[in-house]
Amino acid sequence: MNEIDPARRFSMDAVRNYDAPAESEKPGGINDVARQVASQYRRDTMSPIMVSGVLRMVEFALLFLSGLGVYFYYVGFFNYLAWQYPLAIASTSFLAVVLLDVTDRYQIAALMRPLANFGRVLLVWAGSFALMALTAFAIKASEDYSRLLFGTWFVVGFVLIFGLRLV
Repeated sequence: MNEIDPARRFSMDAVRNYDAPAESEKPGGINDVARQVASQYRRDTMSPIMVSGVLRMVEFALLFLSGLGVYFYYVGFFNYLAWQYPLAIASTSFLAVVLLDVTDRYQIAALMRPLANFGRVLLVWAGSFALMALTAFAIKASEDYSRLLFGTWFVVGFVLIFGLRLV
């Protein structure tokens, strides 16, 4: 009774007559929770931080390129404000991305519900344009810029941002 490892714990007959479950009877696989956790570590998944970081870069590029496209369409490639327009477009695109980040529009909860955040995204985009117009007014350069260009870019940029978030 006090022996930790008795010499004959299992008899030869008990070992020979043991009925092990067949391979087909063994439960296989993993449960649902383990499967969900394992799917998060697949190579083709991205972390929420990576998703929001990539979205920031894509939205900046989308806004900047759409602004340049509208600029080249309305104003042309070479004019006397050849460097001021791209600078204003780049700074407004950057400001919009920063303001979207400050208002938590890059959080996964906000990205999963784009229709619920329609108004906030529009408010941030309009706020970026308001700050751009205020800056142009403060440096007395507002009459040099095309209001048609920036109005068109406002509409095109918002449609692109919101369309990207719907995808």
